[in-house]
Amino acid sequence: MQKLIFVLVALLFNNARGQSNEWLSIGIVRTDGIIIPTHRLQSNVWKDITAKAREFRFFESTITEWYFIPFSSAPYYLKVGSLVNYDPDNDISSGYGYISDYNPHNLTRYVFPIRKVGISFSKKVSARIFKTINDSSKVWKDIYDLVSHGTIKVDTNYMEMGRWDKYFGKNHIVEFDRIYLKGVQADSFNVYYFEANYRVGNSGCQLIIYSNGWIIYRDNKYKVINDFIGFDDCDFKMLSGALVTPLSVIKMNNHYYLYLINQAWEGEDYSLWQITKNKIVRVN
Repeated sequence: MQKLIFVLVALLFNNARGQSNEWLSIGIVRTDGIIIPTHRLQSNVWKDITAKAREFRFFESTITEWYFIPFSSAPYYLKVGSLVNYDPDNDISSGYGYISDYNPHNLTRYVFPIRKVGISFSKKVSARIFKTINDSSKVWKDIYDLVSHGTIKVDTNYMEMGRWDKYFGKNHIVEFDRIYLKGVQADSFNVYYFEANYRVGNSGCQLIIYSNGWIIYRDNKYKVINDFIGFDDCDFKMLSGALVTPLSVIKMNNHYYLYLINQAWEGEDYSLWQITKNKIVRVN
């Protein structure tokens, strides 16, 4: 029996080592230098691995250097050390990551959310970081014309209906007065993410009409996809599931993926979306 167990363990270990050239891991890098692996591409399938430290020993723990793409400078490699339980006293964000040699003396623990400084990969890949588009640029003005107006339809069962009716009717065309735009060039096309809002009232916790979505620019044409519009109080609590931070466009095997932070009222997680010609689809 002992020999059988030993053989099974050896086969598992050798199988994991044999897959070392067939997988890719993505992680987020925090300002305290901790790399948090979030996704792994294995056998052409993306898997969410956040906080799954038991799996790391077969894959991520074999990595001594991560390819690091900062949000504000050129890529380079980060050396990594031990696996740690980051923020162990924080029920919202507790999980596992690796200590790296990025800014190792600035361990700003117990502050949530800890600022992110870039993304990392288990090997060198083609990836580009989203950048903010200035409102003086032609691109910003072109996209403003596309998304500056939206029709909000109010659910009659919504708890804020009485407050809404005080300002508008059941349906209303909104002209947004604040628009935020980020974009990145991905070979033959560009990808943009927009957020727009309009605040109702002049003081206190204002009612906010909010819209966001994606725009693909290809063949000299803009196409708005996966757009959303809704409204909430000033705390954005009910809209929190709609809020994202776009990080990067990653090219793998001639496919393009968006890497995002999904922000909610009580935490955040990460997701990957594949970009096709006419839509963006979540893969994990």
